[in-house]
Amino acid sequence: MRQLKSAALAAGLLGCCLQSHAAAPIAEASIDWTSFSYQLFDLDPFDGVAPSLTWGDQGSITDTGDGTYHYAYDWSSPAESSNGVSVASVTESSLTVSNYGYRINNLYGNNAQRFGDFTLSAMTLVVFEVAGSVSVAAVANPTAIAGASVQLSANGYNSEPYSFNYSVLNVSNYDTLLSKSGVLTTSFANITGAALTGQMGAYVQLYVSAPVPEPYNYGMLLAGLAVVARLPRRRCAV
Repeated sequence: MRQLKSAALAAGLLGCCLQSHAAAPIAEASIDWTSFSYQLFDLDPFDGVAPSLTWGDQGSITDTGDGTYHYAYDWSSPAESSNGVSVASVTESSLTVSNYGYRINNLYGNNAQRFGDFTLSAMTLVVFEVAGSVSVAAVANPTAIAGASVQLSANGYNSEPYSFNYSVLNVSNYDTLLSKSGVLTTSFANITGAALTGQMGAYVQLYVSAPVPEPYNYGMLLAGLAVVARLPRRRCAV
């Protein structure tokens, strides 16, 4: 009975402490890659150049925010990173990041991205589209932060001036709406008389942070751990 009471006390102390910084907001962001498409528009029908886009290098990257990256060097190979709290994955059909907890006083990014180099013909406009969604859970602690975003971008490497266009969808636990979905659209125009190279990128990202626990929370945690550490010795002595 005494052991049961000690175990209950330890569980209560641990639960109280963990509740202060482990009740994580859930955040998710995703892109439906099956919806990805692009259209070409001829900006000069009389130049004799047919609109064209040729893909070059393609790849995917995932990162859980702790410096561990995973690469895939084409769009058909998957990439995935996980650290027990955050998961980032890229497959042929989707880009997804999910967060099931937050680190103490440490704003970090959990992301997955897919990119592709391209060559665009002279006097041509390309418009990229893809569907995405973001969501976060309401956070009781007002100093905790949870945010999710999806982004589609297009830029030119050798254009003059350098061009960068993007479309973004984001949400945070401070917003009235905690989830959003829609179609992201971005474009790149080559208004020169020669082909230009560029890159298209699709990104899903999460940013989650929590406040540092109060000193008394650490004291409660240590007290609970001390009680738990004594239990095996008592059982052995019986």
